[in-house]
Amino acid sequence: MSHAKQLHHRRYLNDYLEIINREGLPGNVKTDLCLTVQDTVIATVQHVIEAALEEELHAYLGFGSL
Repeated sequence: MSHAKQLHHRRYLNDYLEIINREGLPGNVKTDLCLTVQDTVIATVQHVIEAALEEELHAYLGFGSL
């Protein structure tokens, strides 16, 4: 499964968060790390969706490949 497709699955993110929680990191580091992972996942998913929409728009308007 591609990385982009894995990011759409809640279990994939939960696996990352579970690893973070098991490592016994100090609370502030754990919180910052969880927020960083969450922000990265959101940005990646947003990028993938925007790229797909742009491709569909170009195909619909007949612009050919990007």
